Order: sequence, then C-alpha cells, then structure tokens
Amino acid sequence: MSLRLKIPLTVGLVLACVMAALYLVAWEVLGRSFAELEDRSVRRNVERALGALSETLDALDTRCVDWAAWDDTYEFVVDRNEEYIRANLVDTTFVNQRFNLMLFVDTTGRIVFGKAFDLEAGVETPLPPGLKEHLVPNAPLLRHGPDGRSGTKGVLMLPAGPMLVAARPILTSEYGGPARGTLIIGRFLDRDETTRLAATTRLSVEFRRPDVPDLPEDWRAAVATLAPGVPLVRPLDGERVAGYALVSDIYGRPALALGVEVPREIYREGRVALRYFGLSLLAVGLVTGAATWLLLERTVLSPLARLGEEVRRVGQAANAGVRVAPAGGGELAVLAGTVNEMLAALERTQRRLRESEELFKTVATSSPIGIYIVQEGKFRFVNPRFEQHTGYGREELLGTDSLALVLPEDRDAVRENVIRMLKGERSAPYEFRVVTKQGEVRWVMETVASIRCRGERAVLGNYMDVTEQKRTEEALRRSEREKALILDAMLELVVYQDAEMRVLWANRAAAASVGLSPEQLVGRRCYEVWYGRDRPCEGCPVEAALRSGEPREGEVRSPDGRFWFIRAYPVRDERGGVVGAVEVALEITERRRMEEELKFLTFHDVLTGLYNRAYFDQEMGRLEGGRYAPVSVVMWDVDGLKLVNDVLGHDAGDRLLIATATVTRKCFRSGDVVARIGGDEFAALLPRAPRPVVEDACRRIREAVAAYNASGPELPLSVSVGCATGDAATRLRDLLKEADHNMYRDKLLGNRGAREAVVQAIFRRLDDLDRPAAARAGRVRKLAAALARAAGLGERQTADLLLLARYHDIGKAGLGERVLSRPEGALTPEERREVERHPELGYRIALAVPELAPVADLILKHRERWDGLGYPLGLKGEEIPPECRVLAVAETYAALVAEPPAGEGLGPEEAAARLRDLAGSALDPRLVALFLERVVGEGVA
Repeated sequence: MSLRLKIPLTVGLVLACVMAALYLVAWEVLGRSFAELEDRSVRRNVERALGALSETLDALDTRCVDWAAWDDTYEFVVDRNEEYIRANLVDTTFVNQRFNLMLFVDTTGRIVFGKAFDLEAGVETPLPPGLKEHLVPNAPLLRHGPDGRSGTKGVLMLPAGPMLVAARPILTSEYGGPARGTLIIGRFLDRDETTRLAATTRLSVEFRRPDVPDLPEDWRAAVATLAPGVPLVRPLDGERVAGYALVSDIYGRPALALGVEVPREIYREGRVALRYFGLSLLAVGLVTGAATWLLLERTVLSPLARLGEEVRRVGQAANAGVRVAPAGGGELAVLAGTVNEMLAALERTQRRLRESEELFKTVATSSPIGIYIVQEGKFRFVNPRFEQHTGYGREELLGTDSLALVLPEDRDAVRENVIRMLKGERSAPYEFRVVTKQGEVRWVMETVASIRCRGERAVLGNYMDVTEQKRTEEALRRSEREKALILDAMLELVVYQDAEMRVLWANRAAAASVGLSPEQLVGRRCYEVWYGRDRPCEGCPVEAALRSGEPREGEVRSPDGRFWFIRAYPVRDERGGVVGAVEVALEITERRRMEEELKFLTFHDVLTGLYNRAYFDQEMGRLEGGRYAPVSVVMWDVDGLKLVNDVLGHDAGDRLLIATATVTRKCFRSGDVVARIGGDEFAALLPRAPRPVVEDACRRIREAVAAYNASGPELPLSVSVGCATGDAATRLRDLLKEADHNMYRDKLLGNRGAREAVVQAIFRRLDDLDRPAAARAGRVRKLAAALARAAGLGERQTADLLLLARYHDIGKAGLGERVLSRPEGALTPEERREVERHPELGYRIALAVPELAPVADLILKHRERWDGLGYPLGLKGEEIPPECRVLAVAETYAALVAEPPAGEGLGPEEAAARLRDLAGSALDPRLVALFLERVVGEGVA
C-alpha cells in the first residue's frame, strides 16, 4: 500500500478514534452530571413537599396549643359546661380553622366531648371509626412527655383515610398544671388538603397508601425499594421523572408514600447538548483531516516521491559513484544532498567496511537493541533485532533508503538530529516515528555515530522501540487535556484540594469567580481565597468530607453576599486513606433571592410593603375564639384617592398610598397586624388591646398625618379612621364591619377638607404647568365680569361665570408638562388630541367636588366655537351656554394684550382688530361687538 493511501487512512483512523473517545468521555461525564443534577433537583422537590406537610402539622399543633392551654378549656374538662360548647365548638370554628375533628379526653382516657365535621359538606358527622383504638392508656396521643407539657403531632391512619392530628395536654392559660386531660385536633389528609399542599409548593403532589392492592406499577416499584427518611428518584419516561418518600405515622411506622412528579427538563437539555457536541466534533475532525492531507500531499509526498524515484535510480545503478538529483528545494534538497554525501562516504568506506564486517556482524547479531549501518543513505547492515522492530526481512531492508521507514513528517527532524549528532552538537538520543511493514506507526529512540565500513564512511545506528512508553505518555496527556476541557466548560466551580484544603487544581469558572487565573489558585487554601478567613467556614462541606470520608453538601454564603450550594467528594489513595476532596459549587444567589421574594409577596402588598388581605384574613382566623381577647380593629382609608388618580395619574395615587403606609405603620405596636386590605383601605388587628389602647392608636394616626402635612408634601394626606373593640364572644368579621362603619362616619365629617386640600394641590400643579394662563387669570375674571354686566347676565349666571373663569382649565392638571409647555401650533396630532381631553377631565373633577358641581357642564363646553369647530361636543351658535361664550371673548382678549410669555403683547387697537377677525368663527359676533363698545371702549379693559 502506498504512502498516499496509508497516510489519509491513518490520519482518518486516528481522528475517528480521537473523536469517538472524546464523545464517549463527554457522554459518560456530562451524562452522569446531568443525571445527578436531575436527581438532586427532584430530591429537593420531595423535601419541599415533606417540609410543606411538616409546616401544616406545625400550624395544626399551634392551633392545638392555643385551645389546650386556656383557662376556659381547663374548666370545661371538669364541669363540661354547655356555654363553652355554644361559644367555641360551633360549626364556624371548624370551618374557619379547617378542623375535621376536636376531641376532649380526660386523664382516664374517657372522651369528655368529641365532634367531627365534614368541611366539604359543611355538616357535623359521627366520630371517625377506629379512632377509639388509639385512645388506650400510654398511646402516643395521650402521652405528654417527661415535662407534662409536650404533645404529639403527626399522621394517624384511620379506616376513613389518613388524618393529620395534634394532641396537647389541657393546661391553664399560664401553662400551669396538673394536666386535666388531652385535646386532640385532626384534619383529614384528603384531596382538598393535598391540593392545598400542591398549590403551596407549586408541585404535583400525591399521597398513596403503600399497602393497597391497586397501587400503580410505578408506585409499587418505588415503594418496594423506599427506606424511611431517604427520598427515591425514578424516571417514568423520557419526559417525566418522579420522586418518592415514606411518611411515618405517630407510631413511627411507614404509613403513606409521597410522590412528586416533574418534567425532565435537565435530561432533555443534556441530550441536546451532547448531540450538538457530537456534530461539532465530527465537523472539526473532517476539516482537520482534509487540511492535513492537502498539506502533506503538497509539501512532502509529491517531492518525496520524486526523491524516492531518484534514490531507486541510484540503487538500481548499484554504483556508489552515482548521485541523487535534487527533488525540490528546502529540506528535501538538503536530504538529497545528504544522500549524495552518504553515497560518497559509502564509496570511501566500502573497503574498511568489508574488513570489519565479520567482526561487527558477530557483535551486532547478539545485541538486544536494533543496530543498523547506513552507507550512502542505504541500509548496508541490519541485525535481527532491527528486523524484528521494523517487520522487514534482511533482504527487504538492505540497499533501501534508510529514511523510507521514517514517517514522512518526521524525516526532516531525523535528518537534522542525525547531522547534529554526527557533528558532535548533540549527544542525547532523539525520538521519531517509523512505519513498519504491517503499516503500524511506532515510536523509536535512536543514536548514531560516524564509522568507517570497508574503508568508507558510514553511519552506525542504535535503534530502540519506545512505542508503548510513548503511548502511555500520550494517553496521560490526552486524559489531562480532556479533563481540563470538560471541567473548564462547566458552569459549576470545580476545585480539587489536598487534605490540608490547599488548591491543587481549579477550573476556569472557579478562578473567574474571584478574578484570578487557575494557576494563581494553586497552593492557596479555599477559605482564604473565597471567604477571606484564616480557618474553614462553619459547617464547611469540604472539611466535613475530609473528616468523615463521605460526600457532604451544604450552603455557604460568601462575604460579597452570594450564596453557594457546595458538594464535596473525598478522594482516596490506593490504601483507602483520604488524601483530598473534589469540591463542586453552584451559585444559587438568584434562586435564594426569588424564594425570599416569593415568600414576601405571598403575604405582603407589593406597593406598600404592608401585609396583604390574604394574610389579614388568616390572622383574623387565628385570633378568633377569645384566646387573645379583647381584640380591637382599626380601619382607615385615603380621602380623595380617586380624584388624585383621575387628575394627577395613578403614579401620584401610588405615592399617596405609599406615604399613607409609611406614616401610619409606625403608630402601632410590634405585635399588631397592619395590612392594606383594599385599593385605598388599610386595617390593623390589635390582640389583647382594650378600648383605651385602640383609641390611643387612632390618635397617633391623626397626629402622624398632621405632622406629615406640616412638612409641606407635594400632595397633602387625609385619612378617615374608625375603630372597634370586642370581647371574647365577638366575631372579628362583625368587629371589622363596625370599624368600617365608624370610619365612614369619620369620612362624612372630614371629607370636605380632604377634597379642598386635593383641589388646592391640583391648582398648584396647574399653576406650575401653565404659568402664562395663571399670570393672566385675574384679568380674565375682571374682563368676564365687565362683559357679563354689559350683556345683561343675571346674578346667578355672573357668579357661575366667575367660578368658571377661575376653574375652567382645571382639567389641564391631568396633562403632561411636555404637552402644555409647547405652543399650540407646534403640537402633533396625537398631542393635540391629548390637549382636547382637558374639558372632559375638568368636567369629571368638578362633579367630584360639590363646590364646582354647578359649573361642571360649563367647564365641559368652554372650548366650543361659534362656528361649531370646537371640542369636545362640536356645539355651535346659541347651543353654547352664554357663560362659555363670554369667557371665550374675555380670555381671547386677555391673551392678545398680555405681555409675553403670558400673551402676544398686542396694543388695544391690534387686539380689537383680531377680535373682529374671530367674530362669527371662534367667537359670538354680538358679544364681540358689545365687548369692544362697552368694555374696551369705556376703558374697562
């Protein structure tokens, strides 16, 4: 097989092997990593579901403590009074608290009172069958611990289904004893409760009994391998993966199997990433192979073929005096010259070679290394070991070119090393690759020396096969490169540390996290670099893994505020001792922030930061029942919020709500529940607060609002406040209605002042936005009054006209500053339509303020024109109210004669001429003539 065929086949085979190895390593390493990530994610979801179930049990236990440690309950167990039952054990208690069972048991284990309730149907039901079997002496539900105050909580398996139960000793309100019995509260873990847990965790949660015969196949397989306290993860198919865990009952026995099903997003992403990696690897291999072949063909093979033809020609001549013609330039020309020099030397040493040939053969044939003699570039002697290394027989080698065995790309280096060693410039052996007769590429190590053979100069070579050694070294280097490439491509921080926690190796992500290079991390301790400490962090997973010899994981917060999830794997030597650890860290700061934000938003109002209506209702349920009596309620709302939203925009309304929350939240105790329960409504629950305490809180609210307004805010704050106080028998819903009633009574008394304050704020904004109009407002009212007298308007019409002159542009307060600051002729069509909205906006404002309601219709129509081209209604002529026509004349004249920027600065004659031009189009011609005759003519203007 020719070199032209061997080389591309060899290069292709090597590239294919390398690509296949890289892909298999990536498949193994990355596939395992994605599988571990999916497993950890599902396990965390299972733990979240178990945590939600535990929190539900904790909440149920808290309710049980509230009821059990109460003087009224303490007395009820003894006297069994009906008043206690009528006041506390009614159906609404079960609905509000979501109880399915309340059981009062005395110290002998006898049931004093028991009630079961169907929350879905809303009716009382008999006690669940099988319950009394769990009330025997020394049963977990009736044991109170060594201190006599602790209780029991957990899952109780009943024929009707699993029930979440909490049992507490019945004590006094001061937790005094001795205990007079046990209070047991239960809630079925039914479909509704499971749905609530799923909504809380945002997971697909399901509970099943592990001992039922109709258990689905996937559940049966999972239950068979589940161990208590150890979640199990099992892929269902290519799209779904499920996690399972056992839930024990109050006896510590496995009672339920918990299942959580999630989509396999990590698995799918991993498969896609590996597919793209394989395609990229194939493309790179094809391009590299093609480029290598073209380069070898043009630079080596073709010139070498010509040189080979020359060498064969010389060999066929069997005459050492024949020389090789140069085959190209560069190294091949040097090689041709070298061959010619070797031929010349061979010719000179042939005589000497013959003399020592027999002796040399004796020594060479017994040598354990390959020995050869080259004269004039041809093999003149090879020993048996050399034949064994090359695979060629003696007859095949003798007389052939000594470089023919050398891999073409190594020939130049071999030629150079031979020359340097023969000249004494090199003494160390050199390495290169040869191709055996079987086509195998092997590495050899060689030294040469100049000798004389048969009287001619020759080269003596010592030849050792070091292929296996080179393969071992290359495999080690390739393994290190592949490891570095894979680990550097990972987003996780990967650090290898010794037993003293000094960094031995780190990937690029780890180094980049502290702004260093991987080389700069080597030799430094991780806790010094990442956390600026002189000793390991408390609870460090790496230290725990080194100490225990087992994988450890945990969360650590770095000094810059970032959170990291760390998993450490111990590394052992051949004797099993721990010599280091591999640390894999993933930043979870954003996930922690989102969890905290979600937790905050669940029970807080986004705008004000106060508690929201959901949390307020939940707290009302908790405080219900008299345990925290007397309970007081305070309600307050923001006066004039709708007017602010309509005129100044919802941003201004939001600022008013934020100011209200900031001012009023400081007026309550730390244990009070302050919440925003509606658009402009706020409320507070004050447990154990008699009437004087809640009245003092209302007084503080009013004083805080007054102090805020005294600071000169952009918008003054006005709130209406109402409160109510109830005793143990009062329902908090009724108390909230009473406080709401009192608040609206307070609003009726103070609403006028609030509206006036808002209107004044609107006018201040209007004056700031349209200063030219504000500057000529006084003159407009004077001119309008004079024209009204001249036109014979009645006293009521004149009063409305003056009110209109003052407030007609109030709707402009709702327009943007950019629009009002531009001249009318420079407005775009969109901006003009925005300006033409102000009469309608002013109309809505006037209707909201009783003092302006009489002129609301006039404000709506004050921009109509005599010719019908005005807005917003397109009225014309006498359809326009006379007050609006009078105002139009007065305002137009005032704008013409006022000095810039309030007006155009025209003289009286020019202004009169302009009025005459507008008569019959924009203005009433009769009123224009009357104005010029009676107002301007008599010097009133």
